Amino acid sequence: MSNKTRIIIALPISVFLLSFLISINVEGADLIELVDGTRIECEIAIPNHHGAAIVRSPRSGLARSIRHSHIHAVVRHDQRRVLNPRRELTAEEREALPEVVWGDQAPGMNPQPAFATQEWPERRLLIWANPGTSGELNDPANWIDQNGRTPAE
Repeated sequence: MSNKTRIIIALPISVFLLSFLISINVEGADLIELVDGTRIECEIAIPNHHGAAIVRSPRSGLARSIRHSHIHAVVRHDQRRVLNPRRELTAEEREALPEVVWGDQAPGMNPQPAFATQEWPERRLLIWANPGTSGELNDPANWIDQNGRTPAE
Protein backbone atom coordinates (compact mmCIF):
# COMPACT_ATOMS: atom_id res chain seq x y z
CA MET A 1 0.00 0.00 0.00
CA SER A 2 1.44 3.38 -1.00
CA ASN A 3 1.82 6.32 1.39
CA LYS A 4 -0.84 8.25 -0.55
CA THR A 5 -3.30 5.35 -0.14
CA ARG A 6 -2.53 5.17 3.59
CA ILE A 7 -3.18 8.90 3.97
CA ILE A 8 -6.48 8.67 2.05
CA ILE A 9 -7.60 5.79 4.27
CA ALA A 10 -6.26 7.31 7.49
CA LEU A 11 -7.64 10.82 6.96
CA PRO A 12 -11.37 10.08 7.50
CA ILE A 13 -10.52 7.86 10.46
CA SER A 14 -8.23 10.54 11.93
CA VAL A 15 -10.83 13.29 11.51
CA PHE A 16 -13.45 11.04 13.12
CA LEU A 17 -11.16 10.29 16.07
CA LEU A 18 -10.17 13.95 16.41
CA SER A 19 -13.83 14.89 16.70
CA PHE A 20 -14.04 12.65 19.80
CA LEU A 21 -10.83 13.95 21.32
CA ILE A 22 -11.61 17.66 20.93
CA SER A 23 -15.37 17.66 21.44
CA ILE A 24 -17.07 20.20 23.71
CA ASN A 25 -20.48 20.71 25.20
CA VAL A 26 -22.41 23.46 23.42
CA GLU A 27 -25.30 25.53 24.71
CA GLY A 28 -27.73 27.56 22.60
CA ALA A 29 -27.84 25.36 19.51
CA ASP A 30 -28.59 26.36 15.93
CA LEU A 31 -30.90 24.46 13.57
CA ILE A 32 -30.28 23.13 10.07
CA GLU A 33 -33.16 21.88 7.94
CA LEU A 34 -32.14 19.53 5.16
CA VAL A 35 -33.83 19.69 1.76
CA ASP A 36 -35.96 16.64 2.64
CA GLY A 37 -37.28 18.28 5.84
CA THR A 38 -34.96 16.57 8.34
CA ARG A 39 -34.11 18.98 11.17
CA ILE A 40 -30.69 18.88 12.84
CA GLU A 41 -30.01 20.67 16.11
CA CYS A 42 -26.35 21.69 16.11
CA GLU A 43 -23.76 24.39 16.65
CA ILE A 44 -22.47 25.77 13.36
CA ALA A 45 -18.70 25.88 13.87
CA ILE A 46 -17.78 26.99 10.33
CA PRO A 47 -20.65 28.06 8.03
CA ASN A 48 -18.69 27.72 4.77
CA HIS A 49 -15.79 25.32 4.44
CA HIS A 50 -15.29 24.26 0.80
CA GLY A 51 -19.03 24.08 0.09
CA ALA A 52 -20.04 22.52 3.40
CA ALA A 53 -21.03 23.62 6.88
CA ILE A 54 -18.98 22.17 9.74
CA VAL A 55 -21.41 21.49 12.58
CA ARG A 56 -21.18 20.05 16.09
CA SER A 57 -23.57 18.09 18.27
CA PRO A 58 -25.04 20.23 21.07
CA ARG A 59 -24.71 17.25 23.44
CA SER A 60 -21.27 15.76 22.82
CA GLY A 61 -19.55 18.22 20.50
CA LEU A 62 -19.02 15.55 17.81
CA ALA A 63 -18.28 17.25 14.50
CA ARG A 64 -19.37 16.51 10.94
CA SER A 65 -19.78 18.33 7.66
CA ILE A 66 -23.01 18.85 5.73
CA ARG A 67 -22.86 19.90 2.08
CA HIS A 68 -24.61 23.17 1.32
CA SER A 69 -26.53 21.43 -1.49
CA HIS A 70 -28.23 19.25 1.20
CA ILE A 71 -29.30 22.24 3.33
CA HIS A 72 -32.74 23.81 2.82
CA ALA A 73 -32.57 26.40 5.60
CA VAL A 74 -30.45 27.52 8.54
CA VAL A 75 -31.80 29.06 11.73
CA ARG A 76 -29.05 30.88 13.61
CA HIS A 77 -29.44 33.55 16.29
CA ASP A 78 -33.23 33.42 15.70
CA GLN A 79 -32.79 34.34 12.02
CA ARG A 80 -33.88 31.91 9.29
CA ARG A 81 -32.06 31.82 5.95
CA VAL A 82 -33.23 29.58 3.07
CA LEU A 83 -30.41 28.21 0.91
CA ASN A 84 -32.13 25.64 -1.36
CA PRO A 85 -35.70 24.61 -2.20
CA ARG A 86 -37.19 21.51 -0.57
CA ARG A 87 -36.84 18.29 -2.53
CA GLU A 88 -36.37 14.57 -2.05
CA LEU A 89 -32.82 13.37 -1.48
CA THR A 90 -31.36 11.14 -4.16
CA ALA A 91 -30.37 7.59 -3.19
CA GLU A 92 -26.70 8.64 -3.14
CA GLU A 93 -27.43 11.66 -0.93
CA ARG A 94 -29.51 9.57 1.46
CA GLU A 95 -26.66 7.07 1.75
CA ALA A 96 -24.21 9.91 2.55
CA LEU A 97 -26.48 11.29 5.30
CA PRO A 98 -27.09 8.73 8.05
CA GLU A 99 -30.57 8.38 9.50
CA VAL A 100 -29.18 9.33 12.90
CA VAL A 101 -26.90 12.33 12.46
CA TRP A 102 -25.26 12.25 15.86
CA GLY A 103 -23.99 9.09 17.54
CA ASP A 104 -25.22 10.46 20.86
CA GLN A 105 -28.81 10.38 19.56
CA ALA A 106 -28.88 6.76 18.43
CA PRO A 107 -32.17 5.16 19.50
CA GLY A 108 -31.96 2.12 21.73
CA MET A 109 -28.46 2.88 22.99
CA ASN A 110 -28.72 1.80 26.57
CA PRO A 111 -26.61 2.54 28.42
CA GLN A 112 -25.53 5.64 26.55
CA PRO A 113 -21.87 5.59 25.46
CA ALA A 114 -19.45 7.55 27.65
CA PHE A 115 -18.95 10.34 25.10
CA ALA A 116 -22.70 11.04 25.21
CA THR A 117 -22.93 11.24 29.00
CA GLN A 118 -19.66 12.86 30.06
CA GLU A 119 -18.79 16.55 30.05
CA TRP A 120 -15.70 17.49 28.09
CA PRO A 121 -13.46 20.53 28.55
CA GLU A 122 -13.63 23.08 25.77
CA ARG A 123 -11.07 22.40 23.02
CA ARG A 124 -10.43 23.65 19.52
CA LEU A 125 -12.11 21.88 16.63
CA LEU A 126 -9.48 20.92 14.05
CA ILE A 127 -10.60 20.55 10.44
CA TRP A 128 -8.64 19.39 7.39
CA ALA A 129 -7.87 22.68 5.64
CA ASN A 130 -8.18 21.48 2.03
CA PRO A 131 -10.76 18.70 1.56
CA GLY A 132 -10.03 16.44 -1.38
CA THR A 133 -6.26 16.85 -1.11
CA SER A 134 -3.73 14.72 0.67
CA GLY A 135 -0.90 15.83 2.89
CA GLU A 136 1.03 15.13 6.04
CA LEU A 137 -1.26 14.58 9.02
CA ASN A 138 1.36 15.97 11.42
CA ASP A 139 1.83 19.22 9.46
CA PRO A 140 -0.10 22.02 11.25
CA ALA A 141 -0.42 23.89 7.94
CA ASN A 142 -2.88 21.20 6.76
CA TRP A 143 -5.34 21.95 9.58
CA ILE A 144 -7.51 24.91 10.59
CA ASP A 145 -9.56 25.50 13.72
CA GLN A 146 -13.15 26.75 13.91
CA ASN A 147 -11.84 30.32 13.56
CA GLY A 148 -9.97 29.55 10.33
CA ARG A 149 -6.53 29.71 11.98
CA THR A 150 -3.83 27.06 11.66
CA PRO A 151 -2.84 25.37 14.96
CA ALA A 152 0.59 27.06 14.74
CA GLU A 153 -0.96 30.55 14.95
